[in-house]
Amino acid sequence: MKQIFSDLIGQADIHIDGNRAWDIHVHDDAFYKRVLSGGSLALGESYMDGWWTCDALDQFFDRLFRAQLHKAVVPLSAKLSLARSKVLNLQSKLRARAVIDTHYQLSPALFMSFLDPYNQYTCGYFK
Repeated sequence: MKQIFSDLIGQADIHIDGNRAWDIHVHDDAFYKRVLSGGSLALGESYMDGWWTCDALDQFFDRLFRAQLHKAVVPLSAKLSLARSKVLNLQSKLRARAVIDTHYQLSPALFMSFLDPYNQYTCGYFK
């Protein structure tokens, strides 16, 4: 795991236990598996847990993002979620009708309880 991670961040010219400000120092060997399986969230959480340090986080993350390494490590849970959404897509014309009926086919008494005598209301869209 360490070698895989090292090769990955090497693409951004970041080294483990290097002497440059943007190089990282790993304090827990479980870090590698955690980040490779959990992605960017695991990277941040492991930093907060003290598993690794870096003298210049801004330069470290600048190099990571410029190399687009955040796209290289996608957590397994995200992959499974995407696969599930492709297979079990709950959006269909039939379900859309059911959602519309649930949300918009409400009793007039509901609206009369809070609207003026002419049953007027409006909505706004703000940017």
